[in-house]
Amino acid sequence: MKVPFFLHKLDCEILYLNYRVQELKIGAAILVAFLIELTKQVTSRRKISKTRRILIEKLFECGEFMDIKNIIKSFLRETVIDFVQGDFNKIQAKLQNGLSISDLKEELSYWGSLTIPPDTAYENVHFYKYDDGSGYALEFELWIDNQRSDLTLSCEAIIDENNNILAFTVENLHVL
Repeated sequence: MKVPFFLHKLDCEILYLNYRVQELKIGAAILVAFLIELTKQVTSRRKISKTRRILIEKLFECGEFMDIKNIIKSFLRETVIDFVQGDFNKIQAKLQNGLSISDLKEELSYWGSLTIPPDTAYENVHFYKYDDGSGYALEFELWIDNQRSDLTLSCEAIIDENNNILAFTVENLHVL
């Protein structure tokens, strides 16, 4: 079953809010739990819009704003976790350019064990903004056996004029 785009987008905003709560170390875990529970009750686009507005308002109350690169990093973190956990069903939905799960598995077979990078590793994401403003290409060095490696994950984030993420895809996995 394909998840409607607007639900996927909302999930990503909740993921971002949860990330910001942890990063800021504010005691807002209750807020995140409330918002997650609220989204479980969402049954229409109108309610999605209201829930999205609540998410944004709560971020502003925390003195935060939704920086597009931080939102994209949230997508990237989730994708890296999918790779580390070997959740190829989730990864499959993000593949582009003829890339297949078998291609990924073959490339990964030449390396050690993928590990979750430290939070500081995400400061080294290479962003390449498209000239037409439609999004970003990004590259991130994956971690193998708790060490940064030359194995690079290339992704793409397509955004609209309001910095909403329309798509986040895995473009390539290669040695850089």
